[in-house]
Amino acid sequence: MDYFEKNPKSLICFNKYARKKLYSTFDDVNEIKSKLFKKNIRVYVYQLVQGFLYTNKIRYTVGAEEYVLYNQMCNQCPEWFQKDFDLLDSLFTNLKELIKNNELNEKITSICKTTNGIYPEWLQNAEWPVINGIAYTFDSQTILPEDMDYDVDSITYSFINPVTNEKIDVVQFD
Repeated sequence: MDYFEKNPKSLICFNKYARKKLYSTFDDVNEIKSKLFKKNIRVYVYQLVQGFLYTNKIRYTVGAEEYVLYNQMCNQCPEWFQKDFDLLDSLFTNLKELIKNNELNEKITSICKTTNGIYPEWLQNAEWPVINGIAYTFDSQTILPEDMDYDVDSITYSFINPVTNEKIDVVQFD
């Protein structure tokens, strides 16, 4: 955002780029800042701006500490768990510390342990249920993605609340 404040003409070029990628534009930097109340939205805009600057060969330095933190988080987050900044922030009050100490993977794994040590093989993106701050544990899935036949169009993933033993299913469609 600092770059756009110093280079207002670039904001016009960015809006052309954003119109194609975001299907919306930002009239000014303050409008962009006012709409970025969730971390996941800010990260998406950081990625969009970074792509714009890179493709236009504009030199920049990443000034947003949370974007650097997000990239570190992505490197530490297990592939079976979603890379959702807001979700992880709600799960771990010390998320920043966990990431900086390279302990995120271990912490996620410890709260999402399965009884049989197997994690889901997702058909699509990871959708780990976390309800009221409790990460459910993976129990089973109906079929592995690589074993799906032409007549199977979904996979059901079953999870259990480790406190109440309540079961919840997540269904992903092909």
